[in-house]
Amino acid sequence: MMDYFLSSASFQQQARQQIGIRVEREQTPVKLAVEAFNRFLAAYPTSKYAPEAKVRLADSRKRLATHEKYVAEFYANRGHWRGSAQRWMSLANNFGDLDGNKLRSEALWKAGQAYREAGDFANERAALQKLVAMAPQDPRKADAEKRLSQIKEVPPAALGLEPKTEKK
Repeated sequence: MMDYFLSSASFQQQARQQIGIRVEREQTPVKLAVEAFNRFLAAYPTSKYAPEAKVRLADSRKRLATHEKYVAEFYANRGHWRGSAQRWMSLANNFGDLDGNKLRSEALWKAGQAYREAGDFANERAALQKLVAMAPQDPRKADAEKRLSQIKEVPPAALGLEPKTEKK
């Protein structure tokens, strides 16, 4: 059990040595640390090392969330709206529980904005509907509801769902 914990902690140490505090770098060692701490906690939930593993897991998840946010903003600043929206959605889905669910709200709101910039109104609608449903206390809820009322129904052809006609 101790070996299992130490191997989990070594991924985190490796991340600190290779990456330092730079969020713009590849985060593979941090991802490996998250996976290892999750495996450790699943296998040994009552271990005397479990509290420290939970703290280290939370630290690693926050680091990954910060990286994901950095990449989403990087894409947005360059006008790559789909890439930005996908990163915001990933942030909401994978790290939305952080910061008392505030991260989920922010990410869904920004995903909606990025989808709007990309002209993808169906996914904008989906992101904003998710925000309204999952974060009813969020201050952006009223703005999201207003925007939802403004989004016209997306015609099936715009979604690639137009029925195909047979060639004669």
